[in-house]
Amino acid sequence: MLEQLKNFDEDRYNLDEMVALLSFAKDLNVTYADQGLEPPSWLKENTRSLERVIQAARRDDLEARLVRARARQEQLATPAEQRKDVAQEIQALEAELEA
Repeated sequence: MLEQLKNFDEDRYNLDEMVALLSFAKDLNVTYADQGLEPPSWLKENTRSLERVIQAARRDDLEARLVRARARQEQLATPAEQRKDVAQEIQALEAELEA
């Protein structure tokens, strides 16, 4: 796992593997600190990279879930609610065109 972490490339691993690598990286950081040693630069860089990639994947997942939830909500809307939403959208577009 150490070699995978040293040579981290986000395109080579799935999300589960990256979470495992991040866990290992955090453990290594703690161990270096416990021993009074400065972690190597590759460990700092790859820990940040893993955190960034995992957070981006989490955000992508949340955005996809939001789109699906909004689509379900729209399907549940009554015709009156749908007309109201369309009327508000029309007003907003007209106001933007006038500006």
